[in-house]
Amino acid sequence: MLEFRSPTLFIAMYLVDKKLSTLTLALMIIAIIISPIGMVIMAQYGASSVFYYALVILLFFIPSAFIFAELGSTWPEEGGLYRWTSMAFGKVLGSTAVWVRWLSMVITFPIIITFISSMTTYVFAPQLTHSTLFTFMMCIAMTALSTCFAYFGVRGSTLVSLLAAMGASIIPSLILIIAALVWLCTGHASLQNLDFHHMIPHFNQFGIFALLGATVLMFSGMEVTAYCLKYTEHPRKQFPKALIIGMVVIIFLALFGTLAVAVLVPSNQLDVVAGMMQAFLVFFNYYHLHALIYLITGLMIFGWVCVIATIMTTLGFGLKVLGKDGLLPRSFDHTNHFQAPTRVVFLQGAISMLLSSLYIVIPGINSTYWTIESISSIISGFLYVLLFAVAVRLRYLYPKQTRPICIPGGNVGMWVLAILAAVMCFFAAVMTFAPPAQFSIERTVEFELVLITGVMISFLGPLLLSLFYYQRGSHSRR
Repeated sequence: MLEFRSPTLFIAMYLVDKKLSTLTLALMIIAIIISPIGMVIMAQYGASSVFYYALVILLFFIPSAFIFAELGSTWPEEGGLYRWTSMAFGKVLGSTAVWVRWLSMVITFPIIITFISSMTTYVFAPQLTHSTLFTFMMCIAMTALSTCFAYFGVRGSTLVSLLAAMGASIIPSLILIIAALVWLCTGHASLQNLDFHHMIPHFNQFGIFALLGATVLMFSGMEVTAYCLKYTEHPRKQFPKALIIGMVVIIFLALFGTLAVAVLVPSNQLDVVAGMMQAFLVFFNYYHLHALIYLITGLMIFGWVCVIATIMTTLGFGLKVLGKDGLLPRSFDHTNHFQAPTRVVFLQGAISMLLSSLYIVIPGINSTYWTIESISSIISGFLYVLLFAVAVRLRYLYPKQTRPICIPGGNVGMWVLAILAAVMCFFAAVMTFAPPAQFSIERTVEFELVLITGVMISFLGPLLLSLFYYQRGSHSRR
């Protein structure tokens, strides 16, 4: 007798049996990391953005890629940074690291949606560009839609990651780069000075490195995809390859996408939220191609919804592992037909909606935008310092472990890369406390207090929660 199965269950059976390919992993990395939001922020620097990119790529992005390639290929089991940190420093710190990483990325959801909202209003309804109420409503709607996408789990991310990477970043950035080349090749001058002389910044102000934290944040997140390695057929081979593919694409798009924005929009007119649309409109209006802006805007809106869904899915599996190890209520281990940790996904959506209420409380979209960005940058920077210490410690705790991808130079090579990356992250996190001139932060003292409070809660909250569940688990095992 044929057993009746719902269409949802048929789809689930297909997705559950399907393995993630190397390309899918690479697309997930691209979708999670590369961001036109970061490009617009860096375009504030003009030609000197090349200097900051070189600094962050050489001292953070490349070293961290090598380190996570070694960790991911050596211990590809479910859990990612939780397993690595637990093996090095114990489960309490492992659980804390997962929670901090989770918080640092969940609080960026309103930032992403602010970008979507400003992009939409700038093109379709300019009168609503600075409306905090409209931004709040967009945050609610986009979060709800992304949560629905995340319902289909990590294996369903094959299509979602493709749409996210292509729609949110790759296609728009390539179009923008081509537009800037056409603009220059047809005799137009760049609207910002991009000569070699302007590539070296003037180190005469304390706040010159204020945006460095945002730059590090722009290149962070590749370790999150390690949560999904159990769903690949050959994780030890696929993860390093995916990292290399992702790195090449991310560096190319970030550098030339930023310069393209600088070519088309003067720095004193660049809106830090809607800047990418400004660049598109300059080009399309001049060449009477205004209708194309609606197509690109629609593509990016849909792509960014998929980006949030991709992040929601991968992050959800980090907390799911904590549930398995008794460091969270067992209910967090619950999955649906698609093996998606639905309760975690819904929790992430609820927190995103709660954070969105800041747009009603704090006056000014840009101020709120940068406050959230700063908190995320600082806690991410400090977390990476811990992760690099984890990589060094595991070298000594497991010296005979087979490492398919191994940083050359033995322990000395690991120490060099870890120290370079850790110093870069720590310096960038500290510099983020200085509000940049590009953002109108009128009450500096209040801004600093909000950052300090946010960072303390982001670390102390997870630590206390991890200690509570660890001790409760210890008592139950006696």
